[in-house]
Amino acid sequence: MKKITIVFSILIAAIHFGSAQPSKFPPPNDLGKDKSLATFVNQLKVAVQKKDKAYVLSVLDEKVMNSFDGEDNPAEFINIWDWEKDTVSLWHYLGRVLELGGAFNIHPEDRYTVVFPYLCNIDLENGDEYFKVGVITGKNVNLREKPELSAKVVGQLTHDVVWFVEGEQVLRKTQGTNTFGDPEWYQIETIDHKKKGWVFWKYVYSPVNYRLFLFKDKKGNWKISTFLAGD
Repeated sequence: MKKITIVFSILIAAIHFGSAQPSKFPPPNDLGKDKSLATFVNQLKVAVQKKDKAYVLSVLDEKVMNSFDGEDNPAEFINIWDWEKDTVSLWHYLGRVLELGGAFNIHPEDRYTVVFPYLCNIDLENGDEYFKVGVITGKNVNLREKPELSAKVVGQLTHDVVWFVEGEQVLRKTQGTNTFGDPEWYQIETIDHKKKGWVFWKYVYSPVNYRLFLFKDKKGNWKISTFLAGD
C-alpha cells in the first residue's frame, strides 16, 4: 500500500494544488522545446495508426507501470491489453491521449518528464477535486440541454474546466456508452456553476482517465514509463 501511495502521489504531482482554480485550461505548445521528443511522439502516433505492436513494445521501459497494484514490466502490459487477442482498446486510449496533446510535467520526476494528456498539469484548489473535474478539450464545444445530438444547445465552451455533476462517480456510466463501454455523454457544469448541460464524450476528459508518461532513459532514448487510468 505504501508503494501505491507514493507512486500515485508522483503520478498526480502534475496536479499542483495552488491558491487559485482556473476556469479554463488550454493546451500548451511546449513539446517543440525538445526536437527528439517531437520526433518520438510523431513516431508513436504513426505506430498507433498502424497498430504497430512491435514498435510500442520497443519503447516500453523495462519497469513500465501499468496499474497501481500489478507488476511493473512489459509482460504485465501485454497481459493487461490482451496482446494476442485484441488490442483495439489500446489503440483507442493511447491514440486519444496523444491526440489531446502533452506537456512537460510541472513536477518533473525522472520517470515522469512528460505527461499526456496535458490537462494532467491542471492546478486545483483542493486536493480532492481532481476526481470531480474535467477539461473541455476543444473550441466552441456544444453544451446541450439533453444527452442527444439533436438537443438544444444551451451554450458553448472552449477549454473550460468543468465539474462532473456526478462527482466522484465520473468514471461510471453517465448516459449511454460509446464503442468502448465508456460514458457517451457527461453531464457537467462550469466552475462558476452558471452553465449546466451535457457534453459528448469526445470533448471532455478527466485527469484520472488514461494518462501516459514519458522520460529519457540513460542512453537518451524516450521511453514510456507509465500508461494507466484510475486512482
